[in-house]
Amino acid sequence: MPYVAVATEASHVDASGGAANIRVVDTPAGSFDSITVRSAFDIDTTSHHILPAFTALTDLYVHWNFWQTNPEGNRIILTLGNGPDGDANACIRINQTSGTEFTLQYHDGTTWQNVGVVSSVGSGVVETYDLHVNITGTDIQYRIFKNGGSVLNTTSGTSTRFTDISQLWLGDSSSASTNNVGTQITRLSEIIVADEPTVGWKVVSNFPIADGTYSDFTGNYLNVDEFDYNADVNDSIQTTEANRRSSFQLSDIHSSLTSYEVKGVTISGHVQNNTASTITDQHFFIRVGGIDYNAPDMGIVKDGQVYRKSHTFYNHPGTNAPFTIADIQAMEAGIETV
Repeated sequence: MPYVAVATEASHVDASGGAANIRVVDTPAGSFDSITVRSAFDIDTTSHHILPAFTALTDLYVHWNFWQTNPEGNRIILTLGNGPDGDANACIRINQTSGTEFTLQYHDGTTWQNVGVVSSVGSGVVETYDLHVNITGTDIQYRIFKNGGSVLNTTSGTSTRFTDISQLWLGDSSSASTNNVGTQITRLSEIIVADEPTVGWKVVSNFPIADGTYSDFTGNYLNVDEFDYNADVNDSIQTTEANRRSSFQLSDIHSSLTSYEVKGVTISGHVQNNTASTITDQHFFIRVGGIDYNAPDMGIVKDGQVYRKSHTFYNHPGTNAPFTIADIQAMEAGIETV
């Protein structure tokens, strides 16, 4: 049951005056960065993620870390759009056109159009990228920051597709066979889609290190402290009864990040409800200051399928104020059956 905190170096205000709309993409695969996240996403097969309703956008921000070995070209890194069927509903994408550069592209309704080219270091180096798309003018403005510095600032074309961004694809959404190119390995981590600036943001993964206040389920923290999920009892906790909960103490945030502002807390995990179960639903919860705060019910059906679910608390549910690092250091995360 990974747990993710979004932190920034400086305070940002949503231009609309409302609450920030943020989605952290949990990225389960291999070791990546022990200070921030425990895992990265290997672009070996296509994966897509449903985003919040980014409608009537004026500004869109995307943040990701990028690492590769044996770099080659002709490889889709990520695509944003409003539907799952490839180019038909795609909006913008990052296309790795060679081993040392990628091209930002937008779809004009007929074909992909190039916006600009950004150079990458190449092999074995982690690079941090932030994309900012401003949609208020006659032409759309695109900016890309690499490791915090501006490397692309241009305007190019118009597109009605920016009115609704609802899905993020990692890899090639139209042809998974193009995701593997020769011996190249590409990994993404700390993937954030938001409607406020993401430069300087980090995703911090906290994981179970001990059992918490509740232990109604069969199994303990050792069954849920990994990111890679296997469909067996060794990678899960179980119960057959409603109104049961288990919670876990979590790893500390690295000392180098304790001065950061917390933008939100996401709890996520794989969940299942078997057809013979008397359980009607499940929800995540966090425990802060000795008080439990439930996320909404997940809407899990009794079909025996495993689903990846998550919920983000943008503020402390008890105070409606931003979380502090101290809140997170003492927090428990868990799950309850209904």
